[in-house]
Amino acid sequence: MTDWKIFQGNSEPHDNINQLPPPPSWRKFIGADKEIVEQIEQRWQNFCEGLEQDTRNEQRGKSFRIHTDKNNDRNTVINMVNAALYLRRPLLVTGKPGTGKTSLAYAVAYELKLGAVLPWYITARSTLQEGLYRYDAIARLQDVQMGDRNKDIGRYIQLGPLGTALLPSRRPRVLLIDEIDKSDINLPNDLLNLFEESEFEIPELARITKEVSRVEVRTYDGMDVPIQEGRVRCHNFPFILLTNNGERDFPPAFLRRVQIRRGIGATAKNQIPRSPKELIDPSGRRLVLVVSDCVSSLWRNGAVTPVLELWAKQGSMAIVQMLPKWLWKRTALGRASEVRLQGLTAGACNQKLTAKEVSLWDELEEEKGVKVPVFTLEPDKVATWAQMLSGKGDSKSLELSLFSENQLLEFLEETDISIESITSIEVAS
Repeated sequence: MTDWKIFQGNSEPHDNINQLPPPPSWRKFIGADKEIVEQIEQRWQNFCEGLEQDTRNEQRGKSFRIHTDKNNDRNTVINMVNAALYLRRPLLVTGKPGTGKTSLAYAVAYELKLGAVLPWYITARSTLQEGLYRYDAIARLQDVQMGDRNKDIGRYIQLGPLGTALLPSRRPRVLLIDEIDKSDINLPNDLLNLFEESEFEIPELARITKEVSRVEVRTYDGMDVPIQEGRVRCHNFPFILLTNNGERDFPPAFLRRVQIRRGIGATAKNQIPRSPKELIDPSGRRLVLVVSDCVSSLWRNGAVTPVLELWAKQGSMAIVQMLPKWLWKRTALGRASEVRLQGLTAGACNQKLTAKEVSLWDELEEEKGVKVPVFTLEPDKVATWAQMLSGKGDSKSLELSLFSENQLLEFLEETDISIESITSIEVAS
């Protein structure tokens, strides 16, 4: 097999998942009823045809990019995804928040055409049963009290994202277990046996198997499926991606049952720094928000200034300051001149904004600096900045900073600054 990789990481949908070899002998799952597998496959196809495309999640998977080392062909992200697919093991991805861990699941689902991602967002109160299924006993009791004698218990059971992913199907589903490190200390241990056996029982259905052997229940994404003898048995192990922000350790037994990938995006080891020029949109329809407290050495030694200047000249950008204004003087903003801005046209780049001094309210004679709006997340500050950006009214309450001009443009070619903390937003027309 010349190219063993099923997942290529190039955001181009294909059917290579059909070429996935059989699982290892120690990861084969038996016991699923063939008739139920066929029924679920047919219903899944009909269900997908009747769905409107989820453009948001589809775009999320389509736009995800993975850095590849073309010279050595050692991209660990792509290799680990394929290892998880081949070995039928969950993949645990550890990294800082905002580095693309969650988006990797959507990229796999989009490229391999595995349908919608099944997300399970973990909190401190999450339990294994919550992920498997939910039985609405109160609704059933109310129906009985209202005279409803329908004995169809399946109406009151809905599978969770984990339970839906384990349904017998010809193609694996994609399950996202997001921020597993936020869970109760017992949840990773509870998942151990489930990952190993890949089947579970629904007691409410198991106790009535002599009267009703097959019951229709609703899946997490709204499809009706049959359950035989109150038990869900996996046929193709799903692609399970667990994300971890590194806030806690996991039991060794749990880690032995997952493939581990430490670091993704700009935090990955040996990652080549990406150029700030990647965020430049020639049409000028991109808004760049820099979320920072402006206290690191990169801010204080002026290394960030040419990057801000580059973005300000090509489009709209602003700094979302995480500290209150009375602390700004203790950050790199303390060396900047405080001015006010006014936008005359919607979506104008920063250098086309009109800057006025706070104290004199006179037009600046020379605008040699970099005009960068700086605001906190108070609703009134955000609203004022938005009005300025849309070219409506003035910006009397908007704080601005005018950075001194930096002539070291060569810095942009040699910079080691990463853009992991930058969020780009397409400006609506």
